[in-house]
Amino acid sequence: MQICTIATRVLAIIGLGTLAGIGHAMIGKPVNLDELPLTLPSPADPSPASSERPEDPAGLVVTGIDPLDARGPEGTLTLREAAALYNDGAYFIDARIEEEFNESHIPGAYFLPAQKIRTKEGLDELSTIPPDLTVVIYCVGGDCDASTNTRNAILRLGMGFSDVRILGVGYVDWVEAGLPIEHSDGSITGELP
Repeated sequence: MQICTIATRVLAIIGLGTLAGIGHAMIGKPVNLDELPLTLPSPADPSPASSERPEDPAGLVVTGIDPLDARGPEGTLTLREAAALYNDGAYFIDARIEEEFNESHIPGAYFLPAQKIRTKEGLDELSTIPPDLTVVIYCVGGDCDASTNTRNAILRLGMGFSDVRILGVGYVDWVEAGLPIEHSDGSITGELP
C-alpha cells in the first residue's frame, strides 16, 4: 500500500511538471513550481480537499496565488510591488511596440523601447525623468525581453539612473488584475490595490 502511495505521488509530481511545461509552451509564461502551494494527501486522509479548493485527478490540492503576488523571473517586480511603486510616483516605461502602447498603457508611462532610446527624441524624453527616482519598465511579459533590452540601454547611457526595475509579469497581467490603464481615447479604467 505504501509503495502505491509513493508511486502515486511520484507520478503526480511528474504529471504536474509535464503540465507546467505544456502550459509554458502554450502561453509563454514561465511556471515556477516552487511557488505553487500544493498539499499532498496523507495516507490516513485520502480526501483532504474541501469543496472550496480544486483537486486534480492525482489527489493534489492546488490553492490559488493572488495574481498580484505572482513572481516573474528572479529580481523582477510582482504586480503588487509595481503598483506600490506606481502609487509612490515611480516613472513607468513601456517597452512594447508603439501600436500596443497607443491602444492602451499604464497611465503616465513613457513609450521608450530600447530602439527609441537610441534616438534624439528618445534621449530627450529620457532626460525628462529624474535619474535619482525609480524607473519601472514593462513589456507584454512571458518570454518578452524588451524590458531587459530597454533597461540595459538606459544603464549603458550613463545618465545616472540607479534604480531601474523590471515588471516580472507583463502588461497583459496588469490589465487582467484590474490595475489602471489609459486607453487611446484618454479614459482611464482600473484601480490600484
